[in-house]
Amino acid sequence: MVSLDVFAAGTRPAPVWQKVWLGLLVAVTALATGVFACITPLVAAAALCAVTLNRRDALIGVALVWLGNQMIGYGIAGYPVNADSLSWGAAIGIATLAATFIAGEVVAKLHSAPLRLAVAFVASFAVYEVLLAGVAVVLGGLETFAPDIVLYFAGINAIWALAFALGYLVLAEVAGTRGETAGRTA
Repeated sequence: MVSLDVFAAGTRPAPVWQKVWLGLLVAVTALATGVFACITPLVAAAALCAVTLNRRDALIGVALVWLGNQMIGYGIAGYPVNADSLSWGAAIGIATLAATFIAGEVVAKLHSAPLRLAVAFVASFAVYEVLLAGVAVVLGGLETFAPDIVLYFAGINAIWALAFALGYLVLAEVAGTRGETAGRTA
C-alpha cells in the first residue's frame, strides 16, 4: 500500500532509487521545457527535491533540472543567445537553487508528510518569485509578476508538484521500500 511516509522527515530512497528518481525528474522537466518553454516546473522540482533528498543531492538534482532546461531551451527551442537571455538563465538557476535550499531548511524539523510537501512548495515558490522579481527590477520584465500571471505560474507548478509527488510514491512502491531512515546532511 502506498504511504505518504516516504515524504516523512529523515527518509530518503535507497541510493539506486535515488538515482532513478533524479533521472526521472530531470527527464520529465526537460520534456516539459520542450512543451511549455517558459513554464518549466522548476519550483515543483525544488520543493520535491527538498523533501525527498538530502541537501547535497537536492541541490545537485535541481541544478541538473535547470541545466536540462537550459540545454533544451538554447539547443532546441531557440532561446536567443544574448546578454539578457543568459542573465535570466543564470538568475533562474540561482533562484531554483536558493528555493531548494530554503525549502529544505524550512521543512527539516517538520514531521507530517503532507505538511512537509505543502510548506516546501510554498517556501520554494516564495523564494523563487521574490528573487526573480528582484532581478526583473534590474533587467526589466517586472510586468510578468502581475498577480494573475504569478497565480497562473503557482497553479501550474502546484499541479506539477502533485504529479511529481505521485510519481515518487509510485517509485517507492515499485522499489518495495518506504525509504531509508537518514538524517538530512550536507
